[in-house]
Amino acid sequence: MDNPVAAGAIILAGGASSRMGETKSIVEIDGKTMLQLVIESLTKSGFKSVILSLKNKEQWEEITNSMTIKKKSPEFFQIDNTTLPFQVCFDSSIPNKPNSPIIGLISSIEKALDNGWKTVQVTPCDVPYLSPELPQLLFSKLSGQFDCVVAHSNSGIEPLLFCSKTKTLNEVLGMEVYSARQVITNLNSYEVKPDEWSINGITNQCFTNVNTLEDIEIQ
Repeated sequence: MDNPVAAGAIILAGGASSRMGETKSIVEIDGKTMLQLVIESLTKSGFKSVILSLKNKEQWEEITNSMTIKKKSPEFFQIDNTTLPFQVCFDSSIPNKPNSPIIGLISSIEKALDNGWKTVQVTPCDVPYLSPELPQLLFSKLSGQFDCVVAHSNSGIEPLLFCSKTKTLNEVLGMEVYSARQVITNLNSYEVKPDEWSINGITNQCFTNVNTLEDIEIQ
């Protein structure tokens, strides 16, 4: 398949990480940060470019102090021992939009449009067990009929793990939406449920959100 995934991916990493006690993206699992694990998974999926959405420059400094980051060009960076380049995007100050994922999406979607991406994969930084097959499966279901394809784990909708048409997503983000779930509801969405992802070799561990150190220990 020539285009097995969306034109690009957005990694949402601007959350407060209050339950973790430190920035989630730099928490290590088996010697690798969660950010690196997600980037490695997206690389295996077939992505060629990524936007890393962060709250502010302080978060970016935490990341650069925690791992070796190479500057590949004025706009693109790369984690040492990985091959997928990424751009960095900081949250804008948006009135009446207190939800961090929404602000992160608004800012990063603007950059995705500037990049000319017609489709985009959205994923949080705290899914270190992300299966490379999932973004491929989500994209394969995106069609003229649907504007968005969202993962549905054994626990229900995963509103920060979806593939969408970029222009339509940007239009919905301009509406009165205050949570990721509201964004999905306002898009013409298709849900990829367990009976579909399981036959593609994807397990429910793929959807594990690591919010505390205990979440890592029980895996």
